[in-house]
Amino acid sequence: MNPVLNRELTERMRSPRSMIMLSIYLVVLGAIVMLVYRVQVSASGNAFGSSPVTQLAGIGQSLFEWTILLVLLLVLFLVPGFTAGSIAGERERQTLLPMQVTLLRPIDIVLGKIGASVMFTLLLVVATLPLLTVSYLIGGIRLTEVFAGLAMVMFTALVVAALSVACSTFMKRVQTATVLSYALVLLLMVGTAISYAVAFQVDQSRGGDRADPPRFIFAPNPVVALADLAGGDPFERQFDQFGFGGNTFSPLTELRRALTDGANSDNVPFDNFGNPLNVRAQALDGPTVPLWVLYVGISSVITLIAVGASVSRLRAPAESER
Repeated sequence: MNPVLNRELTERMRSPRSMIMLSIYLVVLGAIVMLVYRVQVSASGNAFGSSPVTQLAGIGQSLFEWTILLVLLLVLFLVPGFTAGSIAGERERQTLLPMQVTLLRPIDIVLGKIGASVMFTLLLVVATLPLLTVSYLIGGIRLTEVFAGLAMVMFTALVVAALSVACSTFMKRVQTATVLSYALVLLLMVGTAISYAVAFQVDQSRGGDRADPPRFIFAPNPVVALADLAGGDPFERQFDQFGFGGNTFSPLTELRRALTDGANSDNVPFDNFGNPLNVRAQALDGPTVPLWVLYVGISSVITLIAVGASVSRLRAPAESER
């Protein structure tokens, strides 16, 4: 095992802080999931003419999407917090220089720090599995959707950990590295949303047709990538014999619908109530690349650049470290 990874994991798991953080994580997530379940059950029960099977499927899908979305948001909030100080903390404790003059290569130090963060995130994800099992037992989702959502969460944790370690490598203070790490996460989430809104306004002002800004603006956004991969198909509605569906709210499916509705508006047949019929829309002419594939490609490049920059910064002897 990587010596840095071995030491980081040993120190982290022996500290009571990890147990407290894991307990708080599960309590908060479990309480929110229980609240969402009660709200969705109440909303589904108020749907007129909806069959019990449709209601259960809608509850299961909605509960799964809320759970996996909350897990992703918590990972985006926690990973920079306990990763940004990995190298900057060593620098403040005056232990980075002795580590650099050992037989450890810079790549070993960087990968050890990133690996410790990813392994702890894996522990959080594994602890979340019972909550995801509840939504699977209710119905409405497949095991492939569960594993795809968890894989996207772990990949996002790897990307954020690499960015946080890079910030920690270039900053001399833990506070500065932490602030910069959270700023990059906000840039990926809020920055892409603002850019899409600006492009929407520009496109809308250029003509009388419906505004249709390019969707690839959202490619670096982890929430949109999760919605594109694990969200339900927004143009496949299950209706019962009365023509009504459930009344549950699935956040990832609705986000996916908001991004594809404009592009598909001319090709989707609607019923008298304004709902898309049970057909799969042909979004654009010719094949299109899914957003989650673009996210994986762009994030992989960003991760490699962050790791390369961190390794270059840690090469000993470093004049700035003296």
